[in-house]
Amino acid sequence: MDQYFDLLVTPDDHDPAGLVLELPPGTTAVEAARVLAALYDTDASADRVLLRIGGRDRGVSARLRVGALRAGPRGVGDADRATLAGRAAYTLVRFHCPSCTQRAVRVHVDEDDLPRCQDHGVMRIDA
Repeated sequence: MDQYFDLLVTPDDHDPAGLVLELPPGTTAVEAARVLAALYDTDASADRVLLRIGGRDRGVSARLRVGALRAGPRGVGDADRATLAGRAAYTLVRFHCPSCTQRAVRVHVDEDDLPRCQDHGVMRIDA
């Protein structure tokens, strides 16, 4: 359901502070929310992220918005601290432009379609 992506982005916010989260086509809003939460949990400097799914910009997601969603309604099993078994099925791959501050994060690497800085071209994978 496409409209659920609206829950992840802040209306009228168009300033991603140079960070783009690129997810593959077919990513659901729930999957995107999980990746955003993982990004915010592991990158203290990320307060806003441009969410791009399948090459389409969905809007800017803010740390506070995703945090509010995580603190929202509780579901079955929350009181038991229930979690799904196993590890996450993705790893965050971070990219940067060597010429400016533009950054991107993906859960996949396609060597034929690496993230690009709008001003300087192909980005590099962070060390």
